[in-house]
Amino acid sequence: MKVFLAGEGPGELGRWFNDPSYRDDVTDIGALEALLRRIRAEGWQVEGARQWKRITKYRRGRELHAAEMLNVLGVALEASEAGCQVLAFMRDRDGDRERERDIEDGLVRATEKFPDLQIIGGVAIEELEAWVLAMLGELRSESRRDAKSRLAEHHGVTTRREKIGLIARTELARWSPDASSLHRWLERAREVMNPTTR
Repeated sequence: MKVFLAGEGPGELGRWFNDPSYRDDVTDIGALEALLRRIRAEGWQVEGARQWKRITKYRRGRELHAAEMLNVLGVALEASEAGCQVLAFMRDRDGDRERERDIEDGLVRATEKFPDLQIIGGVAIEELEAWVLAMLGELRSESRRDAKSRLAEHHGVTTRREKIGLIARTELARWSPDASSLHRWLERAREVMNPTTR
């Protein structure tokens, strides 16, 4: 199974954030790969990736849509053209509820326009670090405005590698049940990566 990734930075993309000549460290994975490996350890590979701000917005026909919807459609087109069966992405909400709505609308439209592409995506409320707090068992992590500083001050987690290590190793049973955006993303991942074990 070929997977295409899209995310904001190295936290989500790992080595795929870099230009091809700097991607030689296969152990340098981002949150997307780490989460997907928690769902399915093998039987898939990353074929390509796109940094969110470098997505070519989808421009077909006369339809006018919000920028984030066009980004979702644009990266779905790129994943499809790359011969991938799966697109996996995440985007920080950063307090922007309209962004969340537009991305959810983009998921619906992309599924309609690219029926051969399975899509795992959504926003992290409010940011990836809130998901990491939830993985450490913290309740109400998605309502924190200071998730990054809380990780550093209360858990000693400051580097990207430390965050990815927590994603890879923390017990799933420990993950906070109230982190709705995290669990929505994981459910989508399970449906795509392990369709027979729903």
